Amino acid sequence: MESRLAALSELQGETLDHLAEAVAVFGTDGRLRLFNPVFADIWRLSPNALKAEPHIGEIIANCEALNADNLMSGTVPNNRLGGVYSNSLTLANDNNTFIGAIAECGAAGLSTLGQGSPCRDQYGNQFRHDIRHTTYPALVKALKAVHRHAPHARVAILGYLWILPRTEGCFDKMPVAKGDVPYLRRVQATLNDAVRRAAAVAGATYVDMSRVSEGHDACQPIGTRWIEPVLQGTNPVVVHPNALGERHLAKRTMRVLHLG
Repeated sequence: MESRLAALSELQGETLDHLAEAVAVFGTDGRLRLFNPVFADIWRLSPNALKAEPHIGEIIANCEALNADNLMSGTVPNNRLGGVYSNSLTLANDNNTFIGAIAECGAAGLSTLGQGSPCRDQYGNQFRHDIRHTTYPALVKALKAVHRHAPHARVAILGYLWILPRTEGCFDKMPVAKGDVPYLRRVQATLNDAVRRAAAVAGATYVDMSRVSEGHDACQPIGTRWIEPVLQGTNPVVVHPNALGERHLAKRTMRVLHLG
């Protein structure tokens, strides 16, 4: 599992470097974990300084200073969303609970050639327990840190798009055993509920993607799915939103925040 997560992390890093959008990923301790060159360029931050994993408070302070200078000159280096200037960041769960669940269930599914529920049989309620008792408090801590360092910002956190259908999976694309498909759905539902509750406690806006992403999971054909599967996908980063999914994430967020 550790080697699989390391390989996935390396692939994500390579993908980030080629994105046109600015991306910064922070750990639950508030320190920078990943960033791409565009993020450093837009905010005029030293890549070497960013590699030292500064705290989010330090980065916000530097960005605010630059933003003030640009407001005086009439330019703002932020991304524009629906006519409102905005910036985004990703909060990473250092425990990788959900990624771990997908990886373990995939390995278990391959061991039984898609039959039975080997992942549920082996792990039971462990993943959901970890989400409730580790991921949830970490999210609350991270969101409160964002609010503390940017008290005037309007913070939104998005729920996850459905990765699998309700019952019937697609073993040729997502190597999850038939009996583990509803099991992983329950794990993901628990994760989305943790994100929703953390947003409520921390005063952030939760953008629920559950209803709108139903029927657009990784098992669907190209043009319908919003998430790319492990196999036969078109994205270098598997089990992540594709371009269509990203558009719908943005569309839903703008509607919830009344930006469009």
